[in-house]
Amino acid sequence: MLNENNQPEMREVEIGVQNDFQTEIKSGLVEGDKVIVSQVAVGEQVGNSGRGPRMF
Repeated sequence: MLNENNQPEMREVEIGVQNDFQTEIKSGLVEGDKVIVSQVAVGEQVGNSGRGPRMF
């Protein structure tokens, strides 16, 4: 996830149901947390993709 300084930070989460495209996060995140869904290289800029949240 990204911390308040937009820097990558590890966070333990509990996962639930998953398939090839989606994974349920049961705990470890709260609404508004910014989650990284792909690897970030050292020094790479991160930002908003412009896509809204998806529910599954």
